[in-house]
Amino acid sequence: YKFGLGIGANSSISPFARLQVGSINQAGFTEYGGGLFNLAVAAQTTTSVRTTFGVDLAGGFEVGGTLLDLGFRLGWMHEFADTARPMTAAFAAAPTSQFTVFGATPQRDSAVVGFSAATAISDRASLFVSYDGEIGGGTDNHALRAGFRITW
Repeated sequence: YKFGLGIGANSSISPFARLQVGSINQAGFTEYGGGLFNLAVAAQTTTSVRTTFGVDLAGGFEVGGTLLDLGFRLGWMHEFADTARPMTAAFAAAPTSQFTVFGATPQRDSAVVGFSAATAISDRASLFVSYDGEIGGGTDNHALRAGFRITW
């Protein structure tokens, strides 16, 4: 829900909450071509249950006679599921001697940040740029987008 702030054109603050559940299933497989060193990897399932709480701030401001729409996002993301990312394997020549390797472990808590700017350059064309990031101690995700939009 948007709450008007009364500063600038269409300025608002919007609180948000999100629940995201994801599950990845990996089938088991066995390598070939390496002789005794072929790996047999067990089937695995990894599940993620994340919540995000935060606010979006938005507003339009006149800059040199042109309306510049700005947006800012700030939030907190929390992972409820197990953050370990194990992979169990064995050498095909010795299938009973399994070992487990752990991949990159995502942080349980991270910050969600975002910024966007857009302006119309004509009635049917506009420019935009945006950044979205999840920042949390080593397993960060960043996305930067820029573009030119035409409608007809």
